[in-house]
Amino acid sequence: MDGNKHYVCCFCDTFIEPSNGDPCEVDILINFDKPKNKQSNQSFYCHINCFKNQLHEQIKSYFYLECLVECEDSID
Repeated sequence: MDGNKHYVCCFCDTFIEPSNGDPCEVDILINFDKPKNKQSNQSFYCHINCFKNQLHEQIKSYFYLECLVECEDSID
C-alpha cells in the first residue's frame, strides 16, 4: 500500500486507518458472464468489518477472510 494514499470507507464514509485487515478493496465487475469486451470494473475501499456487516446473515457464514486476518496477526 502506498503510504501517501488515504482511503475512505465506501460504507461508513470515514478514514480507514491501516490495521488488522484494513483497508480492503472491493472490486465490482459488471457483466462478468459476458465477453471481456463487454465487461467493466471499478474498485472501492472499505473497513473489513463494514463490508462484513453489509452481508446478508446467510452469506456471512461463507466469509473466511476474517480467519486469514487473525492467522496473520498470530504470525507477527
